[in-house]
Amino acid sequence: MTEDKQVSKWDWLGPLLCLGLGLAPIAVAMAAGLGAALLGCRFDEAGTDPCIRAGIPFGSMLYPFGVAGWFTLLTLPVGGAAAFIWTCWSVWKNFLRKKVG
Repeated sequence: MTEDKQVSKWDWLGPLLCLGLGLAPIAVAMAAGLGAALLGCRFDEAGTDPCIRAGIPFGSMLYPFGVAGWFTLLTLPVGGAAAFIWTCWSVWKNFLRKKVG
């Protein structure tokens, strides 16, 4: 008797989560850039802008989030590799293992 396995939701959701986590730092940096644009502040990696609105110094709060975008240089390759490995494992688990073994 052969046993047909259905593709689990984690077989397609897992790689998407890996890629999402890999892209998360750039999304944070883009959100910080949008916040700075809405506040009318200068926003770059060169340093903090005072950007005081309503007595709150937003520049020093936004700067770390902007620099976090550089973390994408690490997280995107790691997340992409994890997604690739997860996809290969899912294909093997659901399709190739039946033919090989």
